[in-house]
Amino acid sequence: MILLIIGKYSFYSSYKQAREFIGNGFKGFVEKIHTKPTDKNRRSLYNEFLDIYSEHFLQQTVPYDGALEFLKTTQMPISLCTNKPERFALETLKHYEVYNLNWQGLVYGDSFKQAKPHPQGVEHLYMLSNIEKENTILIGDGLPDALAAKNAGIKFIGVDFGYHPAEELRRWGAKHVISSFAELSALDLSQI
Repeated sequence: MILLIIGKYSFYSSYKQAREFIGNGFKGFVEKIHTKPTDKNRRSLYNEFLDIYSEHFLQQTVPYDGALEFLKTTQMPISLCTNKPERFALETLKHYEVYNLNWQGLVYGDSFKQAKPHPQGVEHLYMLSNIEKENTILIGDGLPDALAAKNAGIKFIGVDFGYHPAEELRRWGAKHVISSFAELSALDLSQI
């Protein structure tokens, strides 16, 4: 068990549960702190969490092994659909010098009224890129990604080095699960 402290709130959680809370986004994480949150304490806690997070997030945000090299060298058209709010995602992309890559599009957790697993962000990206829906693949590490792909009617490839193990990703509909970005580079995506 570990003790999670967000401002004046604290609760005990297993390491696995804490990773799942984090992997399901800020709002999902905040929802786990209160068993019956009201709109008022939900907003208050969410804002408090973001204030604390804004002071420390780049200290703990580290790209997965091989991610930066893959992003900088791939010839595939790529987009980003993250549930991370724009102010944090932009700062992260700039910090790791990938903001100015040839992105087809960028969608943040607050770009639309609803974030993943709602399909709106994913649908926006494949329409923006002029890539047919049937040729679009979402690559992700968690349930919000898997559900966003399913809800948008596109394929999903899971990465087992993120927040959830391969068996969960497959259960959630992953057509393939990779263990590294080198493996992704070697895949024949037309066969997925």
